[in-house]
Amino acid sequence: MRKQVGKMVGMTCLAAGCIGLLAGCGQSSESVTMDTTALADELQESGIFSSELTKVDDEAASYMVQAAENTQIDLYKNQDGSKTDEILILTGEDSSSTEENKTAADTHLQDVISSFEDYVPEEAAKAEDAVILDKDKYVVLCISNDSDTAKQIIEKYLNGDGSQAKADDSKKKADSQKDDSGDGSESDVKGSDTDTASQNTDYEKIESNDKVTDYGSVVAVGNAAYELYNYSDDTAKNYAGLINKAADGLAGSATVYDLVPPTSTAITFPDNLRDQISSSDQAKSLDKIYGYMDDNVKTVNAYPDLMEHRTEYVYFRTDHHWTALGAYYAYNEFCKTKGIDPTPLENYKTVEYNDFLGSFYKDTNNSSALGNTPDTIKAYYPVSQNVTMDVTDQKGQNYKWDVIHDVTDYGKSLKYSTFIAGDNPMTVITNSDITDGSSCVVVKESFGNALVPFLIDHYQTVYVIDYRYWTGDVVSFAKEKNVQDVLFVNNISMTRSNFLIGKLAMVIK
Repeated sequence: MRKQVGKMVGMTCLAAGCIGLLAGCGQSSESVTMDTTALADELQESGIFSSELTKVDDEAASYMVQAAENTQIDLYKNQDGSKTDEILILTGEDSSSTEENKTAADTHLQDVISSFEDYVPEEAAKAEDAVILDKDKYVVLCISNDSDTAKQIIEKYLNGDGSQAKADDSKKKADSQKDDSGDGSESDVKGSDTDTASQNTDYEKIESNDKVTDYGSVVAVGNAAYELYNYSDDTAKNYAGLINKAADGLAGSATVYDLVPPTSTAITFPDNLRDQISSSDQAKSLDKIYGYMDDNVKTVNAYPDLMEHRTEYVYFRTDHHWTALGAYYAYNEFCKTKGIDPTPLENYKTVEYNDFLGSFYKDTNNSSALGNTPDTIKAYYPVSQNVTMDVTDQKGQNYKWDVIHDVTDYGKSLKYSTFIAGDNPMTVITNSDITDGSSCVVVKESFGNALVPFLIDHYQTVYVIDYRYWTGDVVSFAKEKNVQDVLFVNNISMTRSNFLIGKLAMVIK
């Protein structure tokens, strides 16, 4: 997750012309019976959305929205993931669940905003103007181009003026995602990120005389920034469960690997300042996440190798991603897990692009310390000479591109897109130097972009799926293409995001 921002609108606040946090809004005791399907239909027919919405299946919706027990979750989203357009209707058993469901809707909205703000900021801004209304046992969230119209339609239904219908007894209630056992709780991984690492004297220390400046979910030390991370056991279990589901579906067909990159806070944050930040121990968190995965998942833990090289340029200072060098060390660990030899670093041809200012520059309010010392992106070309890449973008357009593209003239914030054309629903990379039919599917978010170029030299075909925008089924796709390996690459911050785990659930069926 990224920054936690957004404008929340509650029904009684709206009546008073107030825009504020849900917790500050009152709740009516008036009983309401509402046809939720009719409400969703009228919202979609009103012309307030810039894309067509599709109803999310119950399982994926329950991952994405952590609602109160026995709440019916009706979630309608933009299908290709390129827009924040959305309708969420939570129907509790009675009004006693409304406060919890308001919090669930609030958290879900913040997840949506944080998932888009670094990649499609105009969509994140639209989500910040979302409408959230509640009455009796209902909570309704709508992200659209016209919040005023959405508000009017939702209020009409909550006030009993919309189309009404008897409750559909055949509707399946969403199963609660809560685990009351207490095992593996968040408290087990509290503490500074290198509580575990500091016990290993083989890791070189990093120290700084600069002060820590707090920007909310991001802190800065000198000319470097770091994203804070808090482990969530429920979402970690959900993430691992989805990887297990994919491995079960591909048993006997393909080998499933899972790589969860740690963030820079775990690896390069100064050791002498760790007691000044509140961030979970990522080494322990990774142990728990991987511990929830079944034996038929081959886990790739890059943490120790990255710690061995922590004083090198393995993470950007002005951006939340790892550098290509950091990705290379994770690639080494993948090769070790797979049982193949990695390409030596000195064998790669490289190129450098200067003046990169990434997401942390924005998160720190354009800090002069970061702005005056931008990052340099160093990219490594595949060793193979005959490589082609075909991209399908979010608009469904197909085009050929470079695995490593010249971004010299790109804007300072866009230079990370040198790697595999950035984030696209589907990318197919063909290595004609290899003719053995070997293939791999990489299911990733943006951390995977810098990793993929290293994998190309080991496969005839690499299929790259960004699950946030793709609309297929990974298991069926891997079987159809007869691939041997499926590699999931999702940074550790993703594993605490209900929204992104819900998106992943939509492509593991």
